[in-house]
Amino acid sequence: LKQYVRINSVRRVVQFDDGSVRYGIHAEFEGHDKINSFRIFKDEDTDAFDSYFYLVCDNKAELVDFKMNSLDIQLQAVFEKVTGIYLSH
Repeated sequence: LKQYVRINSVRRVVQFDDGSVRYGIHAEFEGHDKINSFRIFKDEDTDAFDSYFYLVCDNKAELVDFKMNSLDIQLQAVFEKVTGIYLSH
């Protein structure tokens, strides 16, 4: 696992899809060669989270991995497994 990455930005995002609205965060970071961006959205009806992991280069973003319907207690483990980056508190 990598020990440190530099967070470049964290933004709140809104996704509109088929009349529904989901709120989440978008974060970008440096120091990782496979994934450098992720988005996490919460489903207000089920309290589950959908996580999307990207490799962003210039103006192009490639979806590398995603995990659907995670519980809040699983988010740290999902992030660490997909990115290989350890989260500290």
